[in-house]
Amino acid sequence: MENKNTKIRQIHFDIDEEKFYKIHYVSEYYGRSLKGQLSYMINSYISKFEKNIGPIDMDFYSEKFK
Repeated sequence: MENKNTKIRQIHFDIDEEKFYKIHYVSEYYGRSLKGQLSYMINSYISKFEKNIGPIDMDFYSEKFK
């Protein structure tokens, strides 16, 4: 779960047009904005990863990405 004091980072990535429209469709299907759907997908992926592999050591990454 995110801490309210967590710094919000912005990212930019390229996606082909077909996937862009399909993810928009999925987000509307679930009643989410595109941003909300992508956030949900990222959080779900991380949660599944940590459930299967184990917790991610945030101390390492907090120093690496300052």
